[in-house]
Amino acid sequence: MSHEIEYHDAMIKLLEMIWGEGFMAPGGPDLVDRLVAGLETEGKRVLDIGCGLGGPDCHLASKHGAHVTGIDIEPQLIELATRRALSLGCRTLPRSSWLSPDPCPLRPQPLTLSSARGPSPRLRIRQACLLKPCGS
Repeated sequence: MSHEIEYHDAMIKLLEMIWGEGFMAPGGPDLVDRLVAGLETEGKRVLDIGCGLGGPDCHLASKHGAHVTGIDIEPQLIELATRRALSLGCRTLPRSSWLSPDPCPLRPQPLTLSSARGPSPRLRIRQACLLKPCGS
């Protein structure tokens, strides 16, 4: 099944101009901080489904010490997220992977947190094939 690229360079630049470098939606680093407030994230494994440009992932890794895996169906976003993480020197480098919506290419693994803010329903459904119950 082929996937049409949704986020072209001009759209990415516009979204970053509006929401900040590495962010494609409202909230920025402050929202990441609020979402994990009260959670022990240091050294925990986090899956970000629909990671986009990886801004939230790099913030979560750098400020909160999480080991983040970001996945997305847009390969050019993964490339940009990886480049950005390297250039910012994230304390714990987010690992980004291109994920085809069908079939699920990743093995289930114990994860502490999973984020799926805004990705396509087909990608959110894949969450079930990526997580082991209770982080076991």
